[in-house]
Amino acid sequence: MNSTDKIYVKGNDKVIAILKRTLGSGASNEISYETTLNSFNEKCDSSTITLEIDKLRVVKLDEAWDVKQPNDNKLLTNRIATLVIYYGNVESFGNGTAPSIQITKDSVFIAWRVESVEYLTSIATSLKHNSELSIKIDLTVNDDFFEAQRDLCNADIGKISITFN
Repeated sequence: MNSTDKIYVKGNDKVIAILKRTLGSGASNEISYETTLNSFNEKCDSSTITLEIDKLRVVKLDEAWDVKQPNDNKLLTNRIATLVIYYGNVESFGNGTAPSIQITKDSVFIAWRVESVEYLTSIATSLKHNSELSIKIDLTVNDDFFEAQRDLCNADIGKISITFN
């Protein structure tokens, strides 16, 4: 074997997923604003902004990835995903800041808490001015995690990258 050959050992590497969506004048994305104010009985004062991007398609990776992450590819490929990018504390997502992915029988849901309102606003603006959105997700689990999964699972995301063309 020469030094340019790559050996893929099933289960040792973290897995990735790529999601894409064509953007344009017909593409709409829902933005929600919510404020919870202090009441006499509760001490919570928070505001949240959420940006929902739906109809993302999980892209089949090239054949080399079928060797490296066969279980992930079988589970995720060609599913439709929804990405919710939010700032603040959304009760249903918990107080954690780690982005996560939830896979159900027929869909994928990704929750991503961003560090600032400006970051979320920049993404929303970019959606209006570009023709394609690509998202690369590095999961914190390896491919063996997906071997027993069929219809419902959750995994934390180690890194999420968003690119516009």
